[in-house]
Amino acid sequence: MKIKENNMLNKAIRISFFLCLFSILLIPAGYLFSISFSRQVSILLIEVILGFQSLLTTFLLYKKPEIVNKKLVITSFLFCLVCVVSLMANAGRFTPSELIVSVFYLFRFLIYAQIIVLGYFFSISQKRTLLKALIISGVMYSIIGMIQYFFYPDLRNIRYLGWDEHLYRLVGTFFDPNFTGGFLSATFFLVAYSYKRITSKAVWISVLSVIFIALILTYSRSTYLSFVAGMIVFALLKKKKKVVLFGALALMMALILVPKNFGGEGVNLLRTASISARIVEYKKTIGLIKKAPLFGHGFNTLRYVKQKEGLLENSDAFNSHSAAGVPNSLLFVLVTTGLFGLAAFFIIGKSFFTVAKSWNRDSLHGFITISIVLFTHSMFENTLFYPFILLFLCVYIASCIE
Repeated sequence: MKIKENNMLNKAIRISFFLCLFSILLIPAGYLFSISFSRQVSILLIEVILGFQSLLTTFLLYKKPEIVNKKLVITSFLFCLVCVVSLMANAGRFTPSELIVSVFYLFRFLIYAQIIVLGYFFSISQKRTLLKALIISGVMYSIIGMIQYFFYPDLRNIRYLGWDEHLYRLVGTFFDPNFTGGFLSATFFLVAYSYKRITSKAVWISVLSVIFIALILTYSRSTYLSFVAGMIVFALLKKKKKVVLFGALALMMALILVPKNFGGEGVNLLRTASISARIVEYKKTIGLIKKAPLFGHGFNTLRYVKQKEGLLENSDAFNSHSAAGVPNSLLFVLVTTGLFGLAAFFIIGKSFFTVAKSWNRDSLHGFITISIVLFTHSMFENTLFYPFILLFLCVYIASCIE
């Protein structure tokens, strides 16, 4: 009986591993492999796969709860509980269909987060394979992004699908230069800390160069800032001050040489329109926070709240993908789940850093650097809740767990 149970556990672990691996390798496909039920709701193929895989995680947790760090599970559950309470507290303001959509996005968050638990079940070789897969996906995404940049630079014709207009910027299959930049910036530092896993120094430098070029072509200033923050942290942790100088010179040279004569506003690095738009969004969000400071307006109900409060200009604005969020992850948590949600969110972060102290030095330093990169980026976009970046972060954490 014991042998049969162990065989079932090993089989569940193997299947979970291959499903995770497949999901990672699907990242370069971005939103090309998604099912849209409306202009407000779409499901990625990755999420369908991880949805099935999460059933296996539930089985593994049921059979072997003792090997998982209970603090991580409890703190994650606490945040999800606050999200549910915030939805229940505001349920009367929304239609059943609106509540279903909001609950769906909570499940989406959970199916990504459950990947972290698998770090306690996967073998060292499986974890290394997942890290390699993340690097391969980052390189593939960079190449696909550059193909898009050179051969399909004008994405104004897909605005009817709810995407923002972008011209002469590398947006990749995420159809957004900022989130693309955030993903590439995090991947760059994953590669930077993976020099021991890459066959030769020439290959390592080539991979970094490809990702760096793609990152520059996003023309995303939030990405540039997060990259600089990452470089500073990397240099401090590695005790190599020359890295900051080299990174700064490389970035300056790239920004000088990158094409700027296309005429589009997006390639103007001194543009102010996007800054003004963000300030307007911040003011609207702060106004909403004041109306529901404790439990917020309900997790991921922001699109409907904005509509009911008259904060969206027209139906096009309502159908836009950006209507569901705020260009700042902390403000997003605060406006949707209130002060209780923000506190729970910080508790999760603290518990991750506590667990990370037991990792090997490269894993710990990589986690700190990538966290700073994504946190910096999240001050300008809702980066921490973006599906592909959330997948990247959860897989990375799972792969570092010892």
